[in-house]
Amino acid sequence: MRHAATLALIGLLGCEGTIDRIVPIRVVTDGGTAADASTSDGGARDGGVDDAPDGGARDGGTPDSGLDGGTRDGGPRDGGLPTSLGPCATSVWGAILAILDAAPRRESEDYVPLPANGRAPLKDAVREALAGDEAALIAALDPTGYTACRPAPGLVMFEPAAGTGRALAVVRAGAARRAIVSAPHAIYEIDTASVAMRLFDDLEGLALVVSGTHRCANARASGCSGETTACSAQSMPYVESDMAHNVVSAFHLFHETLLDEVATSTTVSLHGKGGNGAVLSNGTMDDTTEDALVARAVRALAVERPADAVLTCNRFPGGQIAGQLCGTTNVQGRHANGSPRACTVDPTAANDRFLHLELPLSIRSDPGAVSAAVAAALR
Repeated sequence: MRHAATLALIGLLGCEGTIDRIVPIRVVTDGGTAADASTSDGGARDGGVDDAPDGGARDGGTPDSGLDGGTRDGGPRDGGLPTSLGPCATSVWGAILAILDAAPRRESEDYVPLPANGRAPLKDAVREALAGDEAALIAALDPTGYTACRPAPGLVMFEPAAGTGRALAVVRAGAARRAIVSAPHAIYEIDTASVAMRLFDDLEGLALVVSGTHRCANARASGCSGETTACSAQSMPYVESDMAHNVVSAFHLFHETLLDEVATSTTVSLHGKGGNGAVLSNGTMDDTTEDALVARAVRALAVERPADAVLTCNRFPGGQIAGQLCGTTNVQGRHANGSPRACTVDPTAANDRFLHLELPLSIRSDPGAVSAAVAAALR
């Protein structure tokens, strides 16, 4: 095994997929210590290149959820592609554990970017998942290296080719809540994958997207603006294996497509930080109103975790201000907030479609509190 995963007892799901109990996961990479802290988005806002890398990337669970066993297709059509999705061979959480265990290690150079000719087909496949056209979804996936299956009724799971480090995603058609729950640094920031799984289940979210690589796996720059000390002692440009800062990754394409196709959707981006206290933002450092999404989330998390400081990067009446870890260079946030070029251009304003949470380990270890706070904020 390329990573050592230390798991406490995992709770079971009921037949409807509702979480009874969840216990955090901690994953330690061979090439580095699992981090409690992250400087994920505290980098410079203008420290990167000027132009988006349109061709830039080289070609190249928490508890059991869903069905056990089964094939991934509904049988071939005249010897060709299947026409319907079959049940998954494992649960959503089982699939997440598998990609985390096989994930490219720190400085391994093993993250394999999505080929350029797979980007448009992957977006098409996500659209077909939302539309419920399984035959078209399967056909679209053919050049992407992804497979799709149903872990439970109403869910489609997109699994990457083994060992590539690409993201895993689950899409729920007809979601009760339009939350896109996101864990861009699932290995570097421990417990974020288990918190994401809890939120997706509790909220009946639109989608769950989990990174499949250590953020520092590759040295090649992503071309997106901003810098970080996450991968070195000195501040350096973001690298292509950092899913919060790469606009041509499968991770970002899942978000981009869902945000564009579902106008009422909101991305909830989960991160880990060291020390005490949480920092929440809307992806900017602009002032906001007391009824804005980030303000509601700050108040709700403070209710759930009264012993913890809950700071905000967006000034509003009664909010305590933080000056860092604000997610201003997060490309999913930039896209959600309407930036025309998420790789390099900040949005002109926030629009309540992005919630960035930097959580200390003490709060990540209490996923029920995070879930309740986000649910209250999304109302």
